[in-house]
Amino acid sequence: KISDENFNFLIAGDFTINFYEENENNLIGRISYNTAFLNPNESSIYFELKNIDPDSLIKNKNYDPNFSITVSFFNYFKDKI
Repeated sequence: KISDENFNFLIAGDFTINFYEENENNLIGRISYNTAFLNPNESSIYFELKNIDPDSLIKNKNYDPNFSITVSFFNYFKDKI
C-alpha cells in the first residue's frame, strides 16, 4: 500500500499496479506496464479507467467513469550514462 507521495523505489522492466477495495481483500483491477515504453523526456504516465483491467470496470456503475491515476517517476539512469 503506497500512500506516501515521498515513497520511492526502483522499477525496471515489467511492473503491475493493483487496485483493492478499501478493506484491501478484494482486488478490483490492475495496470501492467513495462519501463521500456516510458518516454525518457517525461516524468509521469497517466492512466484512465479504460486502461485498467478488467475492461468490465468501465461498465461498473460503482466506479467513477472519470477515474484516473498519474504515476510520477524520475529516470534514475539518465544522468548515469
